[in-house]
Amino acid sequence: MGSRMVWVPVVSGPLAPYAAGFESWLGSRAYSASAAADRLYQFDQLSRWLGRERLSAGDLTGEHAGRFAAGRRAAGLKSFSSPQSVALPLEYLRQLGVAPMPAPASPQGPLEELLADYCRYLSVERGLSDHTVFDAYRPAARLFLSGRENPDGLGLDRLSAAEVSSFLARECPRRSMAGARDLVGALRSLLRYLHLAGLTAVPLVWAVPSVADLRDRTPVAVAAATTSSSGAPARSSAMTVSTSCPALARTEAPETGRFSSSLNFTVTAGSAAVPRGRARHRTQPPRGCPRR
Repeated sequence: MGSRMVWVPVVSGPLAPYAAGFESWLGSRAYSASAAADRLYQFDQLSRWLGRERLSAGDLTGEHAGRFAAGRRAAGLKSFSSPQSVALPLEYLRQLGVAPMPAPASPQGPLEELLADYCRYLSVERGLSDHTVFDAYRPAARLFLSGRENPDGLGLDRLSAAEVSSFLARECPRRSMAGARDLVGALRSLLRYLHLAGLTAVPLVWAVPSVADLRDRTPVAVAAATTSSSGAPARSSAMTVSTSCPALARTEAPETGRFSSSLNFTVTAGSAAVPRGRARHRTQPPRGCPRR
């Protein structure tokens, strides 16, 4: 079987002389060919924007990069429209000495400090690539934790399983099946870190349900878990992951990791009671499910 062809954009404009080096730099940071191609597309769009604004590569400050992202946002574009998305090309150009270094940053808030510590943990302790850390796990962590800042910090000691489930119930339907799967994986990683760092009293990773069978390409609906005020599982609580095809619904017991073909299970005092049925693996969609 031949290898999949990846389209690589040709960069034009003020940043064109640095495009080949940027591609090699991405490869050294474990970016796949397709992920590097996406970033080269951003590099090209940024370069063309600089040309339209009559700016050179040496004029690319953080403020100008933010204007580039804001312009894409205003035009209704989804990709590379957040201020954080331009951090990677800026980092490369600053390392070359092309783009000016930023002014000393003002003291960071608790959210930024936590994200910096989390990214350091992912890179050093877990050995994840920069692409995974800064393009996948950090944005998901920022999305989950944003809005929690207050004079007393982030209030993570009060974080509950119900908040975790409500977040997934809100965010998963906005994503494709692959996007929901990535968000669930990133959130699991964050919750493990928060517990390891002593920021949450209980390991809330159990409150993240598994995404239903990935062969069903429909949005995932996550029912909010019932928890006690401390964030630990209540004496009787249920978690459900469902799709538009009931036969493909799966639930996962947090203690055993086993699956049941029923739609609900109950967590009682540290054990999972599965009402009926055994976990079964299907190679074809069950009867009654739409075939695609």
